Amino acid sequence: MGVKFEASKKYDSSKIELIHNIKTAIDKSKFEIENIDKENRTIYAKSSLNIWSWFEKISIRIEENRNVTMTSECYLSTQIVDWGKNKRNVKTFFRHLG
Repeated sequence: MGVKFEASKKYDSSKIELIHNIKTAIDKSKFEIENIDKENRTIYAKSSLNIWSWFEKISIRIEENRNVTMTSECYLSTQIVDWGKNKRNVKTFFRHLG
């Protein structure tokens, strides 16, 4: 399994406003949405290729209580060092989410 970083934060906004804000944060973070699993309330995305790493797999889960959990994981399961890229992905997303 590749290197990953995960963090959660709870929001007080309405569910509709939160979903809109998540979409905006994904766009501002320059992630590309690959799939939306409505049943599990999870958005799957990927980061772009850069000098630090290959793509990172992104998952954003929205709980019923409006807790948002984001996970960033190296695309290659054999990658053992991420040079802090997964943590930066998560921090960037939550900074844009507010």
